[in-house]
Amino acid sequence: MNYTSKEVGKIIANDILLQDSRDKVAENTKLALEKRGNGKYIKDGTKDRIFGIPYDDSKCLSKQDKQSYKYGYYDRGNLAISILLSSGKYDIIIPENLEDFISKIAENDGRNSNILFDELPENVKNNSNYSLYYNNSFLERQNIRR
Repeated sequence: MNYTSKEVGKIIANDILLQDSRDKVAENTKLALEKRGNGKYIKDGTKDRIFGIPYDDSKCLSKQDKQSYKYGYYDRGNLAISILLSSGKYDIIIPENLEDFISKIAENDGRNSNILFDELPENVKNNSNYSLYYNNSFLERQNIRR
């Protein structure tokens, strides 16, 4: 079959667009893996963070497992704490009162050098109970290092 130069141009353009699309999907997949890992431990990381359990990825075997736990603990954990504070629906999953719950999370967060107060969601930073306990634990951690 003979193609006109215009038809050949369209075929080449479509091939280039298709390859660009495949490259973009591959790049997005790579970025997602780098950020979220394989997803296997995201829930575990988030659960540990909102229950004030210190960061512990020792059960994760691969680099991608560890990354998924890290993403759950830090990124999803920040979001979960923010939602709990703003929604007031904490009693569904938390049997204790909110102040005790938040103080436990904040104490743990203040001890963790990877949780920076300035990078927390605004409603978390503005929670007086959280900021008090975070700052106390942060200062304790700073004194221990000296």
